[in-house]
Amino acid sequence: MSCINLRQGQDSSCNTYARKYHQQVVLVNKSDVKNVLIVTPSTDFDDEFTCRYRISFQLFEGKTGHRFTSTDKGNNVFAMFSKSVKEGFPQYKHTVQLPIFGVDEKTKCVIDQLDFAEYFAAVQYQDGTVEIYGYEFGLKTEDYEYNPANNNGGSLINLSSVEDGLEDEKPFVYISGIDGNESIDFDNNFSENPDLPTGDFNDDFNNDFYIQ
Repeated sequence: MSCINLRQGQDSSCNTYARKYHQQVVLVNKSDVKNVLIVTPSTDFDDEFTCRYRISFQLFEGKTGHRFTSTDKGNNVFAMFSKSVKEGFPQYKHTVQLPIFGVDEKTKCVIDQLDFAEYFAAVQYQDGTVEIYGYEFGLKTEDYEYNPANNNGGSLINLSSVEDGLEDEKPFVYISGIDGNESIDFDNNFSENPDLPTGDFNDDFNNDFYIQ
């Protein structure tokens, strides 16, 4: 029996939702992360439910994410996740698509790094939300065909969770250490992230604490 109950619904009848990602991806080396704070939904002893699905992180001094930018009129950059059940537990495959162009040495080095490095991805939805994909176990290039002569000079490449490294959580929402600074941090490739949000620990002998 699950210990999780339904707590809320959603009324989308009168709302208008964004339907596209900004055509930019920031990839971050996992080894460049100095500090991280992850907060997921929780329920206290009084059955008070708190809905949070967020991540905050700082990089080591001098480190930065690496931006891949496509024309904002296109739809080459997008992200998605899918759920499967492994040994009775839900697991999530994270996928981010980005375009790569060219055949020169620099392009081949970029593809080589995408194939072998350990990284996660940040994308920004048109409503301003910054999402983090593949933080726990990273992303890898799926099998691909690179055919620049027939694909407008390049190819679309999917970065996904691997089968033996699916994520335990859905993509997190990035929260800056400065309220409302998420877009600024994203635009700075997370190279100047402020200190992590601080929490007020309580004394009720559980693991819950308040994050602004």
